[in-house]
Formats: sequence, C-alpha cells, structure tokens
Amino acid sequence: GAAQAADINDPRHVLDAINSLLDKRHMRVADIFHHPHFNASFLESGDEELDAEEVVKVLGKAGLELSEPDVKAMMVKLDADGNGKLNIDEFAAALRAHRRGIDVTGEAFQKTIKKQAPKRKVDEARLHSLYDEHFA
Repeated sequence: GAAQAADINDPRHVLDAINSLLDKRHMRVADIFHHPHFNASFLESGDEELDAEEVVKVLGKAGLELSEPDVKAMMVKLDADGNGKLNIDEFAAALRAHRRGIDVTGEAFQKTIKKQAPKRKVDEARLHSLYDEHFA
C-alpha cells in the first residue's frame, strides 16, 4: 500500500535503484565487487565482501547516491551469514530474486538464503559461470 511505498528502509527500493544503475551502465554485480574503478579496496585487501559504508562508496562512484542507513537496512535483510557484510553471492542472489519479482523481505527468501549461507565459499569458476548465466 501507500505506507509501503514511503518506507525508505525497505530494501526493495534500494535494490530497484541498484538494478536500474546496473542496467543503465551495463554493469554486472561482479563489477561492484571487482572493478578497480568502483572498488579500490578489493585490490588492496582482496576482500570479497562489502560493508554498508563500502557499498555506499562503490555505488556512489558508479553514480548512485544512497544513504548509509538505507543500505544498512537492506543489508540486514540480505546478509545471509550475519557477518554485517554482503558477499558477491548474497548480493547476486538478492538481485536475481528481486528481478524475478520475489519478495526479498519475505520469509521464504529469508529461509532460503539462511539455509545456503554456511555452504558459501568463493568458488571463482562457479561464480563466473553464474554471472555469465544471469548477467551476460
């Protein structure tokens, strides 16, 4: 309803904005994490995860202004392993679901990501095939 549309802490609004940016700039989720122009800290640390401040910074460089409170609210819902950061798998899964019209704030999606969280290890080959499959 109208109350929902006004709720800026709804992660779906943030995902809409990120999705529009990726489409407009022909970017993939991988670019947010790995592209040196957007995420210099990846080169420095090799860190596969972004905290709220980093998400704001990286997306800001890509041309999307988001507030840290909005991003934090999104991350609470999408951070499957509960470490306060989003990894590329968590981010990609949420965007994929969102694009398909799945409510990422809903119980079904939340259960699914929590169940998958412990199995998540960075497997570059698998991730790249996932990107190609979904974002190429």
